[in-house]
Amino acid sequence: MKVLSDEWVKAAINSLKEDADYQKKAKGFDSTLQFVVTDVPGESQEKVFGAKAPQIDEVWIGQVREGCDYTIRVSYPVLKDLLAGNLSATMALMQKKIKIEGNMSKVMKYVGAVNRMIDLMKTVPTEWPA
Repeated sequence: MKVLSDEWVKAAINSLKEDADYQKKAKGFDSTLQFVVTDVPGESQEKVFGAKAPQIDEVWIGQVREGCDYTIRVSYPVLKDLLAGNLSATMALMQKKIKIEGNMSKVMKYVGAVNRMIDLMKTVPTEWPA
């Protein structure tokens, strides 16, 4: 699946919904979060997807949602490094390669869920355009 395609996003989101470990680590998070990916090759605008976590009972693709609890901004090259295992989410945050808008103290409380989310995204079959 082409990374960030609707098919890829749905597979990534479904993996969160179905993973007991993620659900356990994210219990109590109860927030909306969206990913905004910039600098995507061949795209004229950023790619956006989001969900209400941890239940994943609300999902959106395509438009930035105003009023979202958390917005995670990441460039395509950094996302590729994260999903290839060349960079951890914690290191990316410390190096300011990922920007998170929202309550950072709450995010830090759920860092295990964030790491599990990245691990699950790594399992989605992914084609990377140049």
